Amino acid sequence: MRKTFSTKSWPALPPSTGDLGKTESRLRRHVPAVAVLFVCIVAATFSPPNASQALLPSVNSQGGRHGPTQHQATLYYSDFTWDDPRAVCTPEDNWCGYAKPAPKAVVYGTMYTTLPVPAGSTQVDVTIQIPCNGWGEGLHGPDGSAGAIWVDNDVRLEPIDSSMTYHHNSYYRYEWCESFTNTWDLHGQTQITLTVEMRDGAVLDFENATVAFLQPTATATVTPTATATPTATATPAPTSTSTPTPTASHTPTSTPTRTNTPTATPTTPPLPTGWHRWLPLLFREWCTPAIEFTEVPPYGQWPAYLRGQVRCVEPADYQVAVYIFAGGGWWNKPSWAHPLTSIQGDGTWSTLVTTGGVDHLATQLAAFLVPNGCNPPLLHGDSTLPPELYECSVAHAMAYREPQYRQISFSGYTWNVKASAQHAIDPGPNYFSDDPRDVWVDDQGRLHLRIAQRDGRWYYSEVFTTEPLGYGTYVFHLASRVDQLDPNVVLGLFTWDDMARDYNYREIDIEFARWGKTDNDNAQYVVQPWDRPGHMCRFNMQLTEPFSTHCFSWQPDRIFFQSLYGHRACPGPSAYEIASCTYTGPDIPPAGQGNARINLWLVHGEPPTDGQDVQVIVESFGFLPAVSAQKDR
Repeated sequence: MRKTFSTKSWPALPPSTGDLGKTESRLRRHVPAVAVLFVCIVAATFSPPNASQALLPSVNSQGGRHGPTQHQATLYYSDFTWDDPRAVCTPEDNWCGYAKPAPKAVVYGTMYTTLPVPAGSTQVDVTIQIPCNGWGEGLHGPDGSAGAIWVDNDVRLEPIDSSMTYHHNSYYRYEWCESFTNTWDLHGQTQITLTVEMRDGAVLDFENATVAFLQPTATATVTPTATATPTATATPAPTSTSTPTPTASHTPTSTPTRTNTPTATPTTPPLPTGWHRWLPLLFREWCTPAIEFTEVPPYGQWPAYLRGQVRCVEPADYQVAVYIFAGGGWWNKPSWAHPLTSIQGDGTWSTLVTTGGVDHLATQLAAFLVPNGCNPPLLHGDSTLPPELYECSVAHAMAYREPQYRQISFSGYTWNVKASAQHAIDPGPNYFSDDPRDVWVDDQGRLHLRIAQRDGRWYYSEVFTTEPLGYGTYVFHLASRVDQLDPNVVLGLFTWDDMARDYNYREIDIEFARWGKTDNDNAQYVVQPWDRPGHMCRFNMQLTEPFSTHCFSWQPDRIFFQSLYGHRACPGPSAYEIASCTYTGPDIPPAGQGNARINLWLVHGEPPTDGQDVQVIVESFGFLPAVSAQKDR
């Protein structure tokens, strides 16, 4: 039998069927013992009602396993990234990037909805309907898929049909209607979260998602008639003659003998539905509101849900505001459009915390229990959680996750290897690999970074020092013809601090890239933000051998850049100079927890123009702290 819901009128979730033993209360020492005794008596006398009784809408059970109706589930937009310059409005398709109304497209990200599960459901069918004359971008995952749908944490990849035909601006138009259907087994959930994601920077129109809950085929249930159920007949009470009357000589008359004869005791009426929720309210004045995590997803997991429960509040009167600290700042989850998570009747809640970017690499997760009417602040990578959030909430919980990286030893430093093989992240967006085939140190102590294609997906590489470095001179000796890199390839030598959003992440760059254009200069020095006057020096570099030296000297009042032919001390003599530039503007970042980084990636995730793997060799890296650094020329 199939049970479906219409988004126009979702039924309320049934109250929890958990027993009273699952309800936690904190009673002050002065609570009268009689009150505690009362709770124990009631808990022992009554059992929770069946949550499926009179709580779900009636559903037509005819038609066997699959019922006759289906309803549409509404998918809500969550955070996503759009940084592809091709996403412009054109007269031909009248399409304007992510300005298109939901739920018509998924763009570089995730949409989701949470649905109640009817009691007795064992499976759920999800169908994604692709419209006729829709649009999609022809990028594919390792199995030829550009999208994914999942229920809770069970992911299914969906292929994008190869019958797309090239249209314009690298986009593809398909002239047919298509749908994808998957079935998930349920394991007693009271609710599920349905998620749709586009991968590899894909763009895909779709009409809707159809969700149907399945139950085993209903068997004929014989309703007992009044005659089929024996009517309780009156049990004759034993007469007094059955008990001998004691004589007055030695038998006390004041203690009559007890018998097991049933007395006429009335049946105790059941408590109202939901008693196991309202009974604790009797003692709520002695209970402190609290929120706690019951499941914190592991670092790097995608998709990931943060789950928890609340105590000592009426769930309908409160919601949960969830934030994650990722990419150097705090962000609302699941999205700015939906910054609050509803609490179920049993006090539990669940929030999707991976909806784009580097969410899966979040190192801190926070949940605030807020009353209805409290609007949590919308954060856009803020360095701290604002005071008003603490003032508005009645309780909060924090969780910390330690990043886990593969590590290598290179030039006397320990380096972490960046990894995001399951989700594209910035820069790019790209899939960064920590595979030893892509990042390794050879027998000569040289670092190798690679861009490589495997199973239909391109992987990229990045390493960064485990220790912060700060003011001083950063020197990179290269052993590759970086002047001949493919137009879509970028090699970056730079500093970065995840925690320093207010200082543009302390980013100072030397980059070798044509940014997708064959006639561009191929190198640049940058002090972020790059788009301010005087913050970028671009130049064209032509080498005659693989060896070159590149450095920058970071001081409190200036940043000096220089590139030299061959492997030299840096700063070096002008006779070997390729280019140099000095910045003395107001945006010199102060020293902090920034580290040195080297990465090799693709502009907008576009493959190399020749379709070949790319490798760069870094001969060595050196850092001279400012206290003993050589003076700039």
